[in-house]
Amino acid sequence: MKRTTRARATPFLEKLMEKRQEALAGLGLQNAGAQVSYDELVLSQPNSPDRAKLQLVDEALNRLHAGYYGSCLACERPIPAKRLQALPWARYCAKCQEQIHGALEWGTNTAPPAA
Repeated sequence: MKRTTRARATPFLEKLMEKRQEALAGLGLQNAGAQVSYDELVLSQPNSPDRAKLQLVDEALNRLHAGYYGSCLACERPIPAKRLQALPWARYCAKCQEQIHGALEWGTNTAPPAA
C-alpha cells in the first residue's frame, strides 16, 4: 500500500480529533481521553452508535499515524479529499464501498448483478 504524505493527512487530524471528542461525549466520557480502553467501552455500551463511531475514528487515527490514511483499504488508491472531508474515517473509496455494501446485502463476495 502506498504511504500517505503527512501534508495530505494533516488537515484531517483536527477533524478526526473533533469527531473523537464528540463520540466520547456521547458516551459520557468527555474527560477520559486515551485512558478509556476498548474493552471498557464494549462492556459499558456494546451497541452504542457513539462507540462504533469512536472505533472508526480511532482506526482512522491509527492509519494516519502509520502513514496510510486516505488510502482505500481495498484498491489502495487515494480516497478523494472531498470524501474524507465528509467522512474523515472512511476506509474505502466510494466505488469499493459500494461493492462491499452490495456484497453484504446480497450475501456474496461480489457486487449485486446489474438490473
